[in-house]
Amino acid sequence: MENTKRKDVIVVAFDDTAESMVALEHVLNFSAKKPFNKIVIALIQSPEQGSVACEEEVLTQKAKELCISKSVKDMPHFEVVNGDTMTVLCEIAKKHRARVLAVGGHYGGLAAGSGDLEGVALVNAAPCNVMIVPRNKYQSH
Repeated sequence: MENTKRKDVIVVAFDDTAESMVALEHVLNFSAKKPFNKIVIALIQSPEQGSVACEEEVLTQKAKELCISKSVKDMPHFEVVNGDTMTVLCEIAKKHRARVLAVGGHYGGLAAGSGDLEGVALVNAAPCNVMIVPRNKYQSH
């Protein structure tokens, strides 16, 4: 009999903000205790940036350095996404059949607990659970 159980996949939205770094760090810490089968890091390109290739390289390097510092055994899968943030995050979560979509506490206007309409829209549109990781009040801004 074939195992039809869905694998635990988490997608982490990652850009050049401190909030997304906090979200990725939280996911890596959590994954050390209860490993996901696969971690997908969605590198969000900001349309204002001049060189997309350069930004992709910088974002990938930052994420890899954090993974290495956390002694991650299996390096996450990286995907570059462009376009409307909510739409591309939902598409990548659906593509990988993610159980969880993790975003920073103020990612793209998502203020945890603020009733922000963008945050509510993402939670409603996502094909999986959404984890909004707030910045710890003791972390530097």
